[in-house]
Amino acid sequence: MIIRLASSKPASSSSPAPGRGSQKPSLTIWISLALFFAVALAFSPILNNDFVNYDDGDYVTANPHVRQGMSLDTVVWAFGASSASNWHPLTWLSHALDCEFYDLKPWGHHLTSVLLHAANAALVFLLLQGLTGAVWRSAAAAALFGIHPAHVESVAWVSERKDVLSTFFLLLTLLAYLQYVRTLGPPDSRRKFWFRLTLALFVMGLMSKPMLVTLPFLLLLLDYWPLARVSRPLGDVGAPATAEQSTWRQLVVEKTPFFLAAAISCVVTYIVQNQGGAMRSMADLPLSARIANALVAYSRYLAELFFPARLSVYYPYPANGHWPGWQVALAALSLGFVSLPAIAVRRKRPYLTIGWLWFLGTLVPVIGLVQVGVQSMADRYTYIPSIGAFLALVWGVAELLGEGRRYRPFAWALAAVVSVICLPLTWRQIGYWKNGETLFRRALVVTGENCLPRYLLGDALFKQGRLEQAGEEFKKSINLRPNFADPHNDLGMIYSRENRHAEAVNQFETAIQAQAGYAPAHYNLGLEFMTAGRLDDALRQFEEAVRLKPDDADSHKNLGVALATKGRIDQAMVELKRAIILQPQEGASHFNLGILLGMKARFDDAIREFQAALALKPDYVEARNSLGIAFRAKDQLEDAAAQFRLVLKNQPGNPTARENLADVLAMEGAFAEAAENYALAIKVARDPARDHFQLGMVLLRLNRRDEAAGHFTEALKLRPNFPEAEQQLRALQSTASPSAK
Repeated sequence: MIIRLASSKPASSSSPAPGRGSQKPSLTIWISLALFFAVALAFSPILNNDFVNYDDGDYVTANPHVRQGMSLDTVVWAFGASSASNWHPLTWLSHALDCEFYDLKPWGHHLTSVLLHAANAALVFLLLQGLTGAVWRSAAAAALFGIHPAHVESVAWVSERKDVLSTFFLLLTLLAYLQYVRTLGPPDSRRKFWFRLTLALFVMGLMSKPMLVTLPFLLLLLDYWPLARVSRPLGDVGAPATAEQSTWRQLVVEKTPFFLAAAISCVVTYIVQNQGGAMRSMADLPLSARIANALVAYSRYLAELFFPARLSVYYPYPANGHWPGWQVALAALSLGFVSLPAIAVRRKRPYLTIGWLWFLGTLVPVIGLVQVGVQSMADRYTYIPSIGAFLALVWGVAELLGEGRRYRPFAWALAAVVSVICLPLTWRQIGYWKNGETLFRRALVVTGENCLPRYLLGDALFKQGRLEQAGEEFKKSINLRPNFADPHNDLGMIYSRENRHAEAVNQFETAIQAQAGYAPAHYNLGLEFMTAGRLDDALRQFEEAVRLKPDDADSHKNLGVALATKGRIDQAMVELKRAIILQPQEGASHFNLGILLGMKARFDDAIREFQAALALKPDYVEARNSLGIAFRAKDQLEDAAAQFRLVLKNQPGNPTARENLADVLAMEGAFAEAAENYALAIKVARDPARDHFQLGMVLLRLNRRDEAAGHFTEALKLRPNFPEAEQQLRALQSTASPSAK
């Protein structure tokens, strides 16, 4: 139901009417631009940071769908994907767009997040100024939002693109709603347009991150103040209960499409996160522990906004899963100490009420009552709620300082002090996000000894090739939590590289026992069995890895190799084709498929696969040799020779290319050049007997019979059971002249 706007005047004398700031449009534009560029500059050091080994692989660097950039297949996948235990198609598409423009250059992905955050800061200003007409207070709140250290995680962490992107759509949704409210009169076409646009932007926000499900309640809060949409005497927030209840019902009915969209998002999110194993069960974490953590987290979030000195990427639950009773009680008292006065002053200072309820309400989806993940809280969760807190804080400070010009210097001085405090903390926090190693070393400093940062620190060191140090971190993580699958798996990978294969197998099997359905350990165990020649066991492990993680290209590729080794060529080709679909930029799958196509005498198809592999990796020697062999099989001798020459140009000692070139030259009738290449091949060949024989054959063509006989003799010395060489030598001897005999 669309209701007629009762009034667009302010709810109290403390805030001008919505839209009054439009009296100075040029000032509004200049402040918006200044905020955008100032925040972008403040966060620009992020561009020097790398990806981190915490979800960035799942979201970008190891995600084949995202890495291939924008395409119809990517769009279809994004809207059907439940990867990373989330359904957020617009977030996936934003990452794919980054890969389209920047490939895997970290600075490009960071740039997008920085620009979105800077835009959000400008939009916060436009929203607050549009709602209240208070230009400088809105600017101050937006600046706090823009430079606060607690927001570094949302911006510096590429995987948290969903935070800045969803907030971008949230703020656009609220601005569209404001325009809808401003459009007075019955529900004509203009009002319908703004209402529908508001709903569309909200849905786009939900498709970026489902945390926005509280927006319908936020709209109702803004209806109360500052939009003054509740029926009452003008300027009197304390309207009679009956009048308020009647109008509240109308306003709630008006928000029905928003509540419906939020409900659908909740259901989808619950299903996806539950299926993805991200949601913790009540048996694992009882409701009492969740409520206690929620109370403590609210207090910690509030303290974090005022004292953002010890921020961390990860905050663990207490060792036993329960906060001490005194800490829970203190948290409850502190919340009550803030909440009761904030509600009590709703008539005279509604900004305190609305700002506080904004903060409390928008945290509800992530406060831990429905626990997703293992963290007790996270800095990124304050990104949207902090807007409400900053609204209450800035408006409260402004009222304390007074409205006159004589108080303005105090306000500017306070703003300068806050900036001087916040900016260095923000820059320091950005530095901790430089890479995985710096990030998790900092987490251990802030949160103390716990298994996840220990493991992730080890993983960062492992990716740098510092295997000994990584192994020590994995062992520490295992000591802290013996049933933690990840460090067992990665420790097994280190043992595998060190050729300690029995120990590697033990670690992979331990990881599988610790976490049922742990695909990486099945995959790595398959590799170990392949190395040991246990093909049947390797097949079983790769098949299980593919079943558990159908979108893993490496599992399909190695399953294909194992099947081919077993002689199951057709099945192997199916797996390799699937690997190519999942990861078209992986040259090895194209090469392996080309080999199998060659075995099936499908040389045209094989040539296409080898060429695809070389397009991805021009120095792929095996693919170039195989391409030459495929050309030779089609009697395209000139093309074949060209491929072998390209190999030898960079690797003159390559025995395969040298032999193949000599063979092709002999087939072309270029016997002298063939003889030169066979002579060179003998020096590097793995089967010199064969090359002596071939050299003898081309020397016969050149009528150099004595030299040919010498090479047939050498071939027989190297390989006594060589009937072709023996036959040629006898033929030469039988036709020799009497003097030669």
